[in-house]
Amino acid sequence: MCSSDLKINGTQYRKMIAKYGKWVNPLFPIEYMELDKEWAQEVANNFDAKVIDHVPVPLNHTDDVAANTGELVAVEVGDDGLYGILEIRDWQTIDKIENGVIFDVSISFDWNYVDTENGDEHGPVLLHVALVNNPYLKGMSGFEKTEDQLAKEEAEAAAWRSEERRVGKECRSRW
Repeated sequence: MCSSDLKINGTQYRKMIAKYGKWVNPLFPIEYMELDKEWAQEVANNFDAKVIDHVPVPLNHTDDVAANTGELVAVEVGDDGLYGILEIRDWQTIDKIENGVIFDVSISFDWNYVDTENGDEHGPVLLHVALVNNPYLKGMSGFEKTEDQLAKEEAEAAAWRSEERRVGKECRSRW
């Protein structure tokens, strides 16, 4: 997606949200959860189909709207895991991510989401991407600003520099 086609309402980060592997259930150590590329593709397809209209990004695992900091705006299936584009719209949370106070994410998903309106089963669907410091899935890559975000910041900086030059010329012309 081209920067000119995209409106960014906060700060966008690309982040691994699920690493492929076989993961033990800490409550029932004899059970395992396997996340692979096939699972990720199903999740991505359901995200793109908007099975759930918005996937929030709360602080910790909660449905409390007061804890929401933004939303997941895109997903990408990678060779090593599922990646998300998180648009964080809360400036305090952006500051915590930028300063390394918030380290990671942890997803909540339903293995077989059932639409409450019509009873349709959809397979795996993301419910939210929680900001956490100790995720269940270990070894995920960190937060990286997206190319669109970097372009937005550069355009804003250029506009600021241009305005400073204009104001400076205006002030000098009055002297």
